[in-house]
Amino acid sequence: MLSVIHWIVLGVIQGVTEWIPLSSKTAILIYAIRVMGFDFSTAYLLALLMQGSTALAGLTYLKKDYAASANAILGRGTRAGASKVMFLLVSLVATAAIGIPIMLFVGEAAVDSASLILLMALAFLAVAYVDMLQRRLGSRDASGLTTADALVVGALQGISALPGVSRSGATTLGLLSMSFRTDEALRLSFFTGVIATIGSTVVSLWATVPDAQLGVQLEGVLIGWATGAVVGLLCIRALIGLSTKFRVWQLSLAMAALALTSLLLV
Repeated sequence: MLSVIHWIVLGVIQGVTEWIPLSSKTAILIYAIRVMGFDFSTAYLLALLMQGSTALAGLTYLKKDYAASANAILGRGTRAGASKVMFLLVSLVATAAIGIPIMLFVGEAAVDSASLILLMALAFLAVAYVDMLQRRLGSRDASGLTTADALVVGALQGISALPGVSRSGATTLGLLSMSFRTDEALRLSFFTGVIATIGSTVVSLWATVPDAQLGVQLEGVLIGWATGAVVGLLCIRALIGLSTKFRVWQLSLAMAALALTSLLLV
């Protein structure tokens, strides 16, 4: 059974790492395995469970975007709203097709902490490289979303079910490579990612609660989610604001350096 302190720490980890090019699953896996003493399978389920806080933060921050999409579904929205609905639905289908099999497989696998951290560092370097290339690729916004954009983002989001792969990092990477502005890439990454995290949370609850692998308590889960949602909201606001002042590659290089440095602790 997890203590309240553990749930709060997990919420803080999830709230900070989900919205930057850093794998929240990997961060929680390392904490759950090395500090809490869980085996890999149980730690992975815990990492998926904590994504519920991501959904709460994202739904709160992007409520106007989702309201516009809902209006578009009801036939009262704008063309831009309809375009976002298409983007969301197509990307989620691609995410489910790739991500669900990965989630089911990974739950039975095992990966050592050093490998996870190295994967994070490589992902950061990839994000930095693509963002630096964007200077030559131009910029786009959400008004020109296509089915191909949605399929690419959905596929990357599905692949991010793998430990070590950052969902926000992977999808932002894909959007930047398709010439979207940095702030638009972040917002679209969050927009589709929130619904995907709801799905992964449902899957983890379905897999966890029947077997009581985590000694899950409703109060503990709610504390973790609430902590993660508050911290996550603060991080989203800060990141969107900073994206207009600093480039993603600067943050990504810093994170890569921190990840490689942390290998000394593993």
